[in-house]
Amino acid sequence: PDNPHALNNLGYLYAEYGVHRQMAEELCQKAVDLMPESAGFHDSLGWAAFKNGNYDKAEKNLLRALDLNPASYDTHYHLGTLYYATKQIPKAIAMYDKAIAINPMASEALNNFAYLLAENDRDLDKAFDLAARAVRQQPENPSYIDTLGWVEFRRGNHAEAQRLLRKAVSLSPDVGEILAHLGRVNLELRDFEGAIGYLHQALKADPKLEGLQRDLYLAISLKALHGAVADYHRLREMARYRSRWSPSSLG
Repeated sequence: PDNPHALNNLGYLYAEYGVHRQMAEELCQKAVDLMPESAGFHDSLGWAAFKNGNYDKAEKNLLRALDLNPASYDTHYHLGTLYYATKQIPKAIAMYDKAIAINPMASEALNNFAYLLAENDRDLDKAFDLAARAVRQQPENPSYIDTLGWVEFRRGNHAEAQRLLRKAVSLSPDVGEILAHLGRVNLELRDFEGAIGYLHQALKADPKLEGLQRDLYLAISLKALHGAVADYHRLREMARYRSRWSPSSLG
């Protein structure tokens, strides 16, 4: 019970896999109390605190870890994730940039950084490069394919975005975010039936997704509007045809 390395490792394991989160933070805190100058222990405590939503404590310990070990990939990645979650985008970008400079093959950081850039419409060519590198490392990872597809959507390459997102859905058919992305792309391509279908599936899978209700309402409204416009033109053509062949028009 007094082995700081065992306490730290078990706490980090719990935090990383999202189980016993409160215990994770307590274990990591005990490790830090026993070895307060360990960069790795502060990093673990910061990550466990982040998973519990204790963002101030998380930042404090992660910054302390960085002071003790400025070359740590994990700590830069964890801080980037913390700043992304708390919408401190410039800080998140700086931390992800540094993390990837330290470890250019870190697929998770590549993917998350690409998604951050895409969501904030920043440096989309860089976002594409990052996402493509992540997919090259894990070509069957649906989350990474989803990110690449979403980057392509943001770049205006809607057909390629649709192809990638269809693949992501085929690999992981019950993930709300991927379904929502595919629905949004179909909406942009004016496939309203497809958009409604995917957005409805996304709503069932994850009803808390931001903007989902709005996009579904928009798809339904546009489908109805386009249907009404098509009906109007069809009726107008019928009226013109009838007037052309009416007895009065024949003299």
